Amino acid sequence: MDNKENISSGAKRNLIGFDVLKIIASSFIVLHHYQQVFNLQFDGINFYGGVFNFGYFVELFFIISGYLTLYSDKLGGAFHSIKYKLLRFFPITTIACFFTLIVKSVLADDIFALWNWKALIANFLLLFSGYPYFSMIGINNPTWYLCVLIQCFMVYYLIREISNRLHIPRIWLDCVVVGCVIALKYISILPDSTYRALESFSIGLIICGLEKQKLIKKSRYTSLVLLILLAFSAMSSLIISSQQRRILTFVSFPALIILCIFSQFDIIEKYKSTITVCGKVSFEVYIWHYPLMATEQMISRISGIEVERCFMTMFLFLLVIWILAYLLYRFVETPINTLIKRKQD
Repeated sequence: MDNKENISSGAKRNLIGFDVLKIIASSFIVLHHYQQVFNLQFDGINFYGGVFNFGYFVELFFIISGYLTLYSDKLGGAFHSIKYKLLRFFPITTIACFFTLIVKSVLADDIFALWNWKALIANFLLLFSGYPYFSMIGINNPTWYLCVLIQCFMVYYLIREISNRLHIPRIWLDCVVVGCVIALKYISILPDSTYRALESFSIGLIICGLEKQKLIKKSRYTSLVLLILLAFSAMSSLIISSQQRRILTFVSFPALIILCIFSQFDIIEKYKSTITVCGKVSFEVYIWHYPLMATEQMISRISGIEVERCFMTMFLFLLVIWILAYLLYRFVETPINTLIKRKQD
């Protein structure tokens, strides 16, 4: 049976809200990394090194991925399901990795650090984060997200199998996973990236599980409570900066996700197709923003021209990466995925 039919019609209608969140989150992460890579500090708001850590929006990506994984799950074989997911993003990440490798080879002082078997295997097979033996800074480092997302998929299908065999509601098993992940982190067994991924991904699964069982119900009071909770937790995360990631992961982002499920989005309904495409393009933005930064560094070094970077150049870069990402999505990723789907059929 297709699990989709157990999800409320409200959730089905409002996945556009997730696209909006992905657009915003990917843009914030680009700005965060731009300041980090080019070592920039501004007066006023800073996306890197400021009071709020915009890098934690990766947790929001994991929560959305967890929700959508359960939302779209069909009771097929785990191997086939994981293979399908990998084939969707491996081709474009491989192209991005190879491109970045060439660019960084021009910039590198030590070519061997890039061109050795361990580094190449770790990066092209997405093993450089979450796997202790291969642990290293990635060639296209933001793709650490995908390294550990694969681990999340494997745990997801393992838990699904346990749930089916032992007839235990998977929502309880997902809660156990969150508890185990926190415990393993405290005794320093789990790599930090795996910990962040599994914790956030499982929270997304729990939210979707509650939605499936109609334990999350839309009402005026529920929405009001969620808005208050979101505002209070967001302010708390700024005040208690040492616990910022945890507050965002367990309170702010889940409240935001549930509000998206409840919201009607009538105002942006006429832009639905555009927002849906931009939601898909946000993946390209995430994958390609660091390669574009490395390219900018390479051009600057070769030409000897130093760009005076400021707030305006940062947002200009954001605009350029969105345009480039759309072109890559339209003329590279989509044809590749179409070809793969045709061969599978």
